[in-house]
Amino acid sequence: MKSDSPYDRLGSPVETALERKRATIIGDASIFYQAHRGLGEWREWRGILDETEDTPPWDLRGRDQTPSKQLLRDFETIDGLGVEAENLTADTGIPLELAFASPELSGEGSLIVEDTALGEYTLAFKAPGDTVEGEAVALTDASWENVDDGDPVAPRVLLESDGARFAVDLEISRDLWLILWLGRTTPVTFAPLLTQDELTLPGVTLG
Repeated sequence: MKSDSPYDRLGSPVETALERKRATIIGDASIFYQAHRGLGEWREWRGILDETEDTPPWDLRGRDQTPSKQLLRDFETIDGLGVEAENLTADTGIPLELAFASPELSGEGSLIVEDTALGEYTLAFKAPGDTVEGEAVALTDASWENVDDGDPVAPRVLLESDGARFAVDLEISRDLWLILWLGRTTPVTFAPLLTQDELTLPGVTLG
């Protein structure tokens, strides 16, 4: 007995044209949300994965941090009747250079320096809203010396908040370290910026 062909049941295939389109990402986004919004079905995320080359779809980031931070500190006024804000970055020309900061960080956190021995220190990060800092990283006077020629270097330090929920990756020059060491607890304000990116969506059937 002759089998029932799918072409007999559904008819001959219709010639269709496919048009790719771009999806703009503004703010926080996921590949699943983009599939839902752009294709009408979140399960179609694999199609975006196949089409996207320039933007890693697993690393969608509609928010990001500015590349450097102003170091701000409140100092007591001469009359002792209040405090006055000082922008140490503007005064000294020394910014807090961030190679990376978790995009979700928002508000005021702090960097905390402690002496553990002569020429030995720890540096820790307390995220905005946290009551305690994360695990401290050990530094020594030798951290700023090039072992080959003795020239000063600026070590990179990765700091995590309590519970490793957030992270900051920063480069610390000797001048910046002096500011952090003198301040002991240095406030750092995080202000995420909305950025824009695009994904290529699979072809949409026309006709």
